[in-house]
Amino acid sequence: MLIINSEYLVAPLLCTGNCIGQYVEDLRIINEIVVNSDIEVFKELDIISEMGKANFYPSDSAFRKIISQDKNSIHSAQDIVRILYRLVNAVPEYNNNIDSYDIEWNTQSTVPALSYLSEDRELHYKNLFNKTIFNSLLSQEKYFIFSLQKNSLFSTNLKVAVETGIIHLEPMALGDMPINFKEDVTLFGNVRDVIIKFSGYEIYKGADSLQGLKLAFYFGVLNYSTTNNINRSISWGDFDIGESFYDSLVVNQCANSQKFSSLLYDMVLRIICRKPEDIEVNPFRKSKDSKEQIVFEGLKGFRCHLTKHHEGLRLMFWVEPETRRIILANVGAKMEEEIAKP
Repeated sequence: MLIINSEYLVAPLLCTGNCIGQYVEDLRIINEIVVNSDIEVFKELDIISEMGKANFYPSDSAFRKIISQDKNSIHSAQDIVRILYRLVNAVPEYNNNIDSYDIEWNTQSTVPALSYLSEDRELHYKNLFNKTIFNSLLSQEKYFIFSLQKNSLFSTNLKVAVETGIIHLEPMALGDMPINFKEDVTLFGNVRDVIIKFSGYEIYKGADSLQGLKLAFYFGVLNYSTTNNINRSISWGDFDIGESFYDSLVVNQCANSQKFSSLLYDMVLRIICRKPEDIEVNPFRKSKDSKEQIVFEGLKGFRCHLTKHHEGLRLMFWVEPETRRIILANVGAKMEEEIAKP
């Protein structure tokens, strides 16, 4: 479960450094997670009101001031506010109250001590920590809290040791009282560090749209990059999915949980990460006897072997020479090899 706090949504107004580009991309990724996965995402209760109370209301004028300080920003204040409100409107609210139990909590302390924007914000976090710790003990569910501290660098994760306890609990659910807790909670400012904790292939198995496929590959790419120590940062815009891609997967047993789905998924990750070990990538020629590579509106065609026996499947994709952006085109059998338009 992902929980978004007010401080995260107004990160550029709170944090130091020029972070607009990464902030916008992260909001877009969370929007994609909400629409194209089964991962639960929630927002703080009355989140717009809470931002306003802390004097960080996400308006055009507030972001315009921040953008003026970032000469490299390609985003307008209107674009940012539109993306932000799209997320706010798409995500259900998360209430910090524990309604099913009568609980008397002991005092709570955190290490390191957190800098709250107000007393109300301090109370919000105390209740949030109490509820997530309590629910994680009951249901073994993992919680990922998106939040940032004032004057921190954007994408900074903060590991917090929360110490508290329960003096009285009714009905009994955790054994004899009183009971003390000391739990580590991470406040995530980096979306990627949350994504790598999820399986992209699980999303892939349920994906039936181009955006769903892209999200599944993006999750996998971040996992693959971390596991294989790939230093190159891969963004959402570094690859795309062609219009014919999903249909070709279904026809050739590569979609969802079909016969070659895991093989196709792993190959796509290696291609996007440009780690072609154990795969053979070749230019897609205009014809069998031609030495000239096929080009479509400046994009260069490539192909690689997915299976060498039986069906002899090939994965076809396009590459934009200047940006190196990859567009996955289609999968086809050896005897019917054709690259689909992007």
